[in-house]
Amino acid sequence: MAVTAILAYHVATGILIAYLIKRPIHLLWILLWALAPIVIVYVDNPNFRIYSFHSFMHGSIVYQIINGKIPPPDPLLAGQTLHYPWMPHLLAASMSRIFNVSPFVAIPALNMVSLVCVILLTIKISEMLISDRRLNLLSAICAIYALGPFVREIWELAPMKIPFEIRGIPLLDKFITINTLPLGLVGWFLTIYAALCY
Repeated sequence: MAVTAILAYHVATGILIAYLIKRPIHLLWILLWALAPIVIVYVDNPNFRIYSFHSFMHGSIVYQIINGKIPPPDPLLAGQTLHYPWMPHLLAASMSRIFNVSPFVAIPALNMVSLVCVILLTIKISEMLISDRRLNLLSAICAIYALGPFVREIWELAPMKIPFEIRGIPLLDKFITINTLPLGLVGWFLTIYAALCY
């Protein structure tokens, strides 16, 4: 069933791209399309927010900041100061405190906001290089889906276990897991945009 859902999503993405090439489409539809897989993962499997990759490490950093330990200690090296970019964790801790939610709710919210920012920045960067509005929206889709959504899962479900490099996964996968990379991607896209502006 999972393979069928993944393939259906690929077909629908292809139809959207074909439609986008023929006639203009509103930015809102692109944003909703990009957010759909993330919302589905978070709603369908709320436990994934807790056990995805190394989310306990990120959650513990946020909890340390909430408890007033700045800079936070390294969760993997007891008693040592964290030598890891922890400003996104500070933002997640602030959200957790203000809205009285767990870090495992605050970080997915930041991921979704980051995805919207990356899409908008990709479109802005594309507008600086290409004057066609349809191609600007298409560049945002390609930047997020690159190899297609859930490529890693398809390879893992394949009967032959073919080795592949996990960093080749599309950017979309980075927004689904509990980590602070999406905020870093926003910073990276902002840097590119700023460099092109001046």
